[in-house]
Amino acid sequence: SDIVAMAAAAIEGGADGLMFGEDPASLLGLLSEVRPVLRNTRMLVKLSPNVSDIVAMAAAAIEGGADGLSMINTITAMAIDVRTRRPRLSNVKGGLSGPAVHPIAVRMVHEVHRAVARDAKVPILGLGGVLRWEDAAELILAGASAVAMGTALFVDPRSPRKVVRGLARWVESQGCGTVDELVGGVEL
Repeated sequence: SDIVAMAAAAIEGGADGLMFGEDPASLLGLLSEVRPVLRNTRMLVKLSPNVSDIVAMAAAAIEGGADGLSMINTITAMAIDVRTRRPRLSNVKGGLSGPAVHPIAVRMVHEVHRAVARDAKVPILGLGGVLRWEDAAELILAGASAVAMGTALFVDPRSPRKVVRGLARWVESQGCGTVDELVGGVEL
């Protein structure tokens, strides 16, 4: 069956686009309109990290009918050229991704998994700064059922194979038969 991935916020979406990604009630309202149209389609909702309460956003997505959550999107950032005193990006702000966002992704996946996704049995696709198998393993232990890679592909297009091989060795070293046994397995 088909899967539709929907970003709860888009940097270039303007004020209205950002509103859906920052306000649980707005996200729930949006999904209440979208879900009936996608009745027979699985819907993966990508959550923005640019919020004060990621758990509330995840709860709204789940209540609105999300079949899965994708976490996290880029973090709004800005850089200035100190010589010209001008923003480095023509849009002034942009989305920060890669290794810098990884610890934030791990925290947010953990919070959402523990608070709402685990009991609702809603899988989380964890992403953000996954360069090595250890990065993927962190997201899995935090609660991600699957992991995606982005920035790493620019550095080494073969990196997903390396991550999969490393994860397979790690799963075996943990005495597990499948990675599913380690989802949310962080020991606190």
